[in-house]
Formats: sequence, C-alpha cells, structure tokens
Amino acid sequence: MSEEAVMSDAGAVDPKICQIVRQSLPQIESAFGVRILRATEAGPRGYGAGSLDTPHDVQFAYVRKVDWYLRLTPGAEKISLPVSPELNMTGSDIRGVLRSAQSGDFEALLNLAQGDVYFDRPEGWSECAGLITPENTRASDFLRLRNRAVTRSRSWGFGTDQDFAEFFDVVYCLLRARWRADRSDSLPEGIAPLIEGLEDDLRADIHKLLNAKREKAETAVVPPLPRIQIFMDSEMQRLADVSMPAPAGVASEPFDQIFSSLVRNFG
Repeated sequence: MSEEAVMSDAGAVDPKICQIVRQSLPQIESAFGVRILRATEAGPRGYGAGSLDTPHDVQFAYVRKVDWYLRLTPGAEKISLPVSPELNMTGSDIRGVLRSAQSGDFEALLNLAQGDVYFDRPEGWSECAGLITPENTRASDFLRLRNRAVTRSRSWGFGTDQDFAEFFDVVYCLLRARWRADRSDSLPEGIAPLIEGLEDDLRADIHKLLNAKREKAETAVVPPLPRIQIFMDSEMQRLADVSMPAPAGVASEPFDQIFSSLVRNFG
C-alpha cells in the first residue's frame, strides 16, 4: 500500500483516528491476504453530522487473490473489525459489492464513494466509481431513502422526544430522497446543497440541529424544532406519491469486466 495514495485531509475525522486507520489498513492487507481499493468514513461523521460520541465507521472494499475466488467454498465476503467503542472497521469483498450493484442495489458502492476518504487506489477504484451514474442509482436509492425515513419515524407522535441519532437520520434520509425525487443529477455528499431552496427559517433550524448534535451525545434529546417536524411530515406525504420508473436494466458485462480486471491486476 503506497503512502502517496492515502488521503489525510478529511475534515470530519479525528486526526488520531485517521492515524490508526492509516496504520491498520496495511496490516489488514497482510493479515487477510487482500488488496484494499478504497476506505472511507461511511457514518454520520463522514458527512459532517457526528455527535460527541458518534463512533467512526470505516468502510473499505478489497479484492482477494484469484485462487480464493476459484475455491468451491471461498468463504465470507466481509471483514468485520470492531477496533474500539470509538472505531469500527468493516470490509467488503468487491465481488459482493459489484454483484449487489449489478442487481440494482448500489448502497454499498455509494457508501464507499461518499464520505471522507482514508485511502484510495485510483487505478482500481475509478472503474467501480464509473458505475455510479444517476441513471443507475436514482430510482433504487430514492426508494431506499424514503422507506428508511418512513420506517424509522412511523411510531413518532408530533412533539414527542427523539434522540439526536434517530431524529437526524430521518431528516438526512428525507433530504436525500427529496433530491432524488426532484433532480436527475448526482446526489451531493454534504448537507448544504440538500437544503438549498428551503425557507430561511427552516434552513436556520436545520443548522441549529446540526450544531446542537455536534455538541451532544447521540442519545441526547433533540430540542423542540417544530418547523423541521412539520417539514418532515409534509415531505413524507409528498414523496409517498412519487412514482419513479426503475432503470431499464443494468447489463452484466461491465460488472464482469471490472471484477475480472480487478482480480487480474490486484489479486
């Protein structure tokens, strides 16, 4: 693993955590016999919405040696390393990531594409990133985000207390689903573009929520912000009626070509 490929300008990442991750990735490669293609901060810290006690959630994708893929029972496609209460590291075999994307589920690929970057092997990751297009991801990602927001908020009553982690997760999912429903361009990574065009008072309340979240624990109770909840309720009703046609289908050939190329070059 070349030091030049490691990116350390991640603004939302604790420098100590960044150092631990940077030191751990070569050790993971050696211990598990893999080549890591990309590692990102996939949790709330990755998009600038962490709380004081939000754990760092490092997601990485890797490729194994060709002989591993030729086994009759090659084994699990995940590497899970709960390093500490402050840091979790989870790796996914790129074959499983590409298989899910080819079937229309781009969540794992999107998680790796977004958030602060700990490590990137451009010559391996760039082909995977090229699969993430609005045409491929828009419909499935909209449904996933909308359904997650509805499911997580189903038991809420107006004005009831919610903790920061749960409340903001619903807000963030709704903002992203709203973007997917209303726009055909790529989904942005940060919060700021998602709230452009909202009323000034509502934007101010969302900023207030973010600032309060950064200074509190995940389980702290959200202060009353009725404007946000009214917005959430109205958006859920609006998005429930959105019908977005699924993509015509994703050809298997590009995914097969990318996977075989990665195994030949890095396996």
